Amino acid sequence: PAAPAPAPAAAAADEPKAAAEEEEKGPMTREAIASDLFAEIAKGATHVDKAAWNRFVKAMPGEEDEMPDGAWEGMCSEGGASPAEGFSKSAFVKLWMSEDAVARMPDEVLTLLLSALKQGLPFWEVVANDVFAVLAKGATHVDKAAMGRLWKAAGEEGEIPDGEWEAMCSEYGASPAEGLSKPALFKVMKEDRGMCEWVWKGLIELK
Repeated sequence: PAAPAPAPAAAAADEPKAAAEEEEKGPMTREAIASDLFAEIAKGATHVDKAAWNRFVKAMPGEEDEMPDGAWEGMCSEGGASPAEGFSKSAFVKLWMSEDAVARMPDEVLTLLLSALKQGLPFWEVVANDVFAVLAKGATHVDKAAMGRLWKAAGEEGEIPDGEWEAMCSEYGASPAEGLSKPALFKVMKEDRGMCEWVWKGLIELK
């Protein structure tokens, strides 16, 4: 009975090796991301049905509500899935590899979405957390200079315009000198589509 005891130690020894292998492989392929998304959304079911998809839609950037009537049926018919049953894993993965508008989401956004689903957090909260991890370095606020790094990384010209920074801070109850707290940044990105786009684009570049 004592013989199997070393197994956990052996498994633990394998972990760094697995991490090193992961590093060597580089970023996940789109297919692997889609496959992991399926697992997170389906929660053990064989198909992603309309209810599961709607839960996912609420987590997506820029989406608040459920899919409009007819949109689910249209997506299923394009993806060769039954509206009643939903998408099997292979049909779901195929959906993300297609030229459809949904599928044109960049891999990096899908990775952030996957991270949000795994953490059970709204997409923008995950982005806000990542922004703080990358820019704030332990600070409680991200100021204009820090956000300016994101602005440049996103390919925007020059600096964040003064008026735009002041207006944004005043709208969200932040001090222009001090900058945005994490809850304020989360709120800005959730409500200001123009800003949230360059924030995550810059974040992807800086990461």
